[in-house]
Amino acid sequence: MQAAYGRLIAWLNTLVPAGCTVIIADQNAPTPQRPFVTVKIGTVSDVARDFSANVRDANDSGDGAFPEPDPDFVRDVVRFVRMTVNLQVHGTTIFNAETIAQGILDHAYNSDAALDTLGRSMAFQLVLQDPQTADTVIGAEMEPRVVMALQFSATRDLIYQIGGISTAIIEGSAGAQQIESEA
Repeated sequence: MQAAYGRLIAWLNTLVPAGCTVIIADQNAPTPQRPFVTVKIGTVSDVARDFSANVRDANDSGDGAFPEPDPDFVRDVVRFVRMTVNLQVHGTTIFNAETIAQGILDHAYNSDAALDTLGRSMAFQLVLQDPQTADTVIGAEMEPRVVMALQFSATRDLIYQIGGISTAIIEGSAGAQQIESEA
């Protein structure tokens, strides 16, 4: 899970203004100066399909129809999971927190740095919860805070740190179509 947090923090650092720190939530560490954003991976659920069909090998140019599979070429089966990422934006004022949260949403879908920071094994999907003001008084101090939730997809091996399936043998039928292949 640390690899996933590392990519999320790198991605968020490209979306927040200079001087805003991004940290993992609930750490046993000193709280940084405001403004800062906390990240917590919440629900992780399997997506019941894989995307291993029609995988091209390194020698294929990628143009035209898919070639016949090379019997010596072993493909990795890539299984994705869906995950909820909860963000809390702690600002210097409530306006500051709301501005940072809105900036994250404004650039989340169109981030030029998404591929560089998230890589090909993680992708932003959609906003699950719009920014909600959750400011409160703690002790004698006002804590301006905005919460929101985002959905990402990621490969199982990135989240669970497990190796991929090297070979999958598929047999059976789908309707009238007989399936007998090794991928």
